[in-house]
Formats: sequence, C-alpha cells, structure tokens
Amino acid sequence: MGNANSLCDQPDSRARNGAWPARSSIAGHVARDGCDLCRMDFAIRVDETMERAERNHMGVGALGITFYEPLVLFAIVVALNLLRDRRSLFGKYWRPGWICFAAILAIAFLIEQRIPTMSIFHSTEIFKNWTRTIGELVHVSPANPIWLRWTGYLLLVAPFLVWFSIRKGALLSPAILALLVATYGLTIWQARWAYFFVLVFAVALPILLEPIKSRPAVWIAFVMSIFPILRDWDMRLWPNEAEYVRRIEQRNESVRLRDLAVNLQSSENRPFLGPWWLSPSIAYWSGQPGVAGSSHESLSGITDSARFFLAEDWRSAREILENRKVAWVIASDFERVAENSSAILKRAVPPRPLCYVLDRTPAQVPRFLVFSAQNGVGKLYRTAVEQ
Repeated sequence: MGNANSLCDQPDSRARNGAWPARSSIAGHVARDGCDLCRMDFAIRVDETMERAERNHMGVGALGITFYEPLVLFAIVVALNLLRDRRSLFGKYWRPGWICFAAILAIAFLIEQRIPTMSIFHSTEIFKNWTRTIGELVHVSPANPIWLRWTGYLLLVAPFLVWFSIRKGALLSPAILALLVATYGLTIWQARWAYFFVLVFAVALPILLEPIKSRPAVWIAFVMSIFPILRDWDMRLWPNEAEYVRRIEQRNESVRLRDLAVNLQSSENRPFLGPWWLSPSIAYWSGQPGVAGSSHESLSGITDSARFFLAEDWRSAREILENRKVAWVIASDFERVAENSSAILKRAVPPRPLCYVLDRTPAQVPRFLVFSAQNGVGKLYRTAVEQ
C-alpha cells in the first residue's frame, strides 16, 4: 500500500505493504480470526525492536517505543474474544499464539533488563509540547488526501463494502472489523498508527470484495483504485529536480554528521549533549550516550538540552553539563534548535541564546566550552567542567 513517511519525521514509521489476489483463501483464513493478525504483527515488530535498540545507545527504550502500538491492538483483540467466548481464548487454537507472545516478551525484557514506560501515562506540559514537534504524532484529518496515497480509492467505498458484505452474509471477522475501525480512529489521532491501519485494511479488503461475483470487475476496481499509490511511488522512485537536490543535501548532512560523531569515539564513557533529533544517530556512530534522545523516556534529557541551548545565564548552562556529566556538546543550526527548544519549553527565544553563540560566534563561547571541530552540519565543543 502507500507509504506513511509523508507525515512522519521518524525513519522507522513506515507503512506495511501487502499484495493480494482479488479472492485469496490465505487472506480469508487470516481475516477469520484477529489472533493471527496479532501474532503476525508481534513477530514483525521483534526485528524492529532489535533495530531500534541498536540505534538508541543513550538509554532510549526500544521496547517502550515498539511495544506500545501492538499492545493496544492485542488488547482490543483479547477484549473482543473475551466478550465472545472466554473459554476459547485459552483453548488449543490460541495456545501457539500465547507461547509466541510470552517468548517475545521474555526475549525483549532480557535485552532491555527493565520495565519500559508508556507515553500514554505522560501528561506533563513539556511532554505535550514536545509531541507537537514530532511529525508522526500529528493529527490526520479524514479529509487529508494522504489517505488515498496510503490505501488507494477503495478506502472511499470501504464503508459501503462493509455494509454490503454484512448484508450478503460474508464472513468478515468481528476482530478484523474492530481493528479496522480502531486503527482508523487512532490514525486520525496520531499519524504513527497509519501503517497498522493499512495492514488491517489490506487483510480485510479481499473479504470485503468477496461478495462481488465478477472477477474482472474486482480487478478493474482494484487497478483503478491504486492510481494514487502508484503516483506517490512514482514521485519517490523518480523524483523531480527539487526533490532530488533535497535528498542529496540530506544525504550529505548525514555524512557530515557521522564525520563529526566519529570525534567522540572513545573507550571511556563520555556523554554528549546535542539536539534531541540528532542524538540517536550521533550515539550510534560514536558509541557514546547522549543526554537527549528521540523517545519519551528521554524526556528529562530533552528538557535539559532545550534549557541549555536557550540559556543566557552561562552558570545555569554549566550546571546542566555538570549534573549530566557531559564531556561533549554538539551545536547545529541555531534557528532550528532555538525554535524547537522554545516550542518544548513554551518560552520566548532570548536575544542571544547559547545555541546562537555556539553556532555563530564560537570565539565568544563560555570558558567551560572548548572549540574542538566543525563541518557543514555543526560544531563540536569539549567541556571543561568538574565531573
């Protein structure tokens, strides 16, 4: 189906793709019980847990990031089956799924060695401010044309297909229907749920099309419906000149950021402070922990980094470095850093914040910061504070 990256800043928020025939006995079998969907999704997400755990050296919880969405969907399926037939939930058919689920949890907790926190339990003002700066947490209006780029034109007639299939007595699993409605509503709430909705939609669509007896009509409708998806992928695979230049610039910035991060490599533990959205990549390339990160679990570090970059009082900035035992400071484009920090703290940008001094006037930085290196993406400073 369509790509979900259009509304997302995080690289791992990608859509699941599914190709299926107009009438698929395999898809129909999967759709007959929501348990199969959850088993499949949990298995897929194990690999993502490992990948994110490797990237997030700075204490950002991969399990906390990855486990949240599947757990909500799993709870919906379990609750629905409890209402339908409690005894069957623990019957022989469900037993392999429960064993797989327990094994995944055991492996994840062995890797993490801690209990992750869930972002749904955060209600602080700073947390709410921070979420507004993240693309994958924005609301997606039902009228937004990006829905068609994700799923195609068949989404527009999906409600009628559901009604028609129920009227014709087609076997659409209540679990699939519940997940379809739930993930649609959750995607309207936050764009991060889009690829779950597309996954469920792809599983449900063959069953919704089953009452249509004309196979040519089904294929014609399907081919015509994917035009928005094909147009979107055409733009991605063969971008125009402006998009191509943007990608080249983004790739060059990543190369420069890696070159800057290599300077932090050391056998000793030497934490760094930098913009939170750059910290996961820096941590991966340098092998050093970062104060901030891209997870809600590093919210205190995100707050401290924002306060550091907006500080006019150098004494308070030094206290943050001392409390966090920071050995390196990475400064980037001060305009973006100042704007983002201001949005997180809900504080006006001062006339000469520290991020401006670090980025534009390195000769005027406070004495506890020593200029070390620079390139086109940022500047690196070594700290000279008591640790």
